[in-house]
Amino acid sequence: MTTTVYNMERLSFSPERKLLIDVNVLIYLQSGQTHKYDKMWERAKAQGNPLFITTLSISEFINYFTRTGYKQYCREHGYTEDGFDFKKDYQHTQHFLDVYDEVIDTLETEIVPKITVIDFDNADFDDISSLTQHMNDINDALYLKKAIIEGYDIVTHDSDFFNIPISQAVRIYTYNKKR
Repeated sequence: MTTTVYNMERLSFSPERKLLIDVNVLIYLQSGQTHKYDKMWERAKAQGNPLFITTLSISEFINYFTRTGYKQYCREHGYTEDGFDFKKDYQHTQHFLDVYDEVIDTLETEIVPKITVIDFDNADFDDISSLTQHMNDINDALYLKKAIIEGYDIVTHDSDFFNIPISQAVRIYTYNKKR
């Protein structure tokens, strides 16, 4: 058996499905390049699907946007990333504070009120190597493990979740055409 990948262009999820939202979907939604995940979000909200995100994803979300801001700042000011350190230099700029505050505000007002935040525990790491042998990203492996344990379906654009040989049934919903 493998993870089962569903093309959301052709197949919708039912209202009782518990959806674990991968961070790439949230990034797409917030960046304006939705890859059609805005349709998924609206459908899930209209159907009343329970939506979940991990604390790890929140950290990745913040990191993505602050790192993007850092790269933009370096370009605009003629800095190289080698010569202008993210923590030592950039985090002390008003630009960083503005980006960081905006991301935190987005989390507080647009994401967390609409989604349940979950965390990992020790059981999620039990036999994690059975997944990391197929996935070279520990975060993805932990997501999949959480989905197995809690009965979540995963919504992602990340093809690393596609066709992972596991004995449990995990549904992967995507608009990614690489299925």
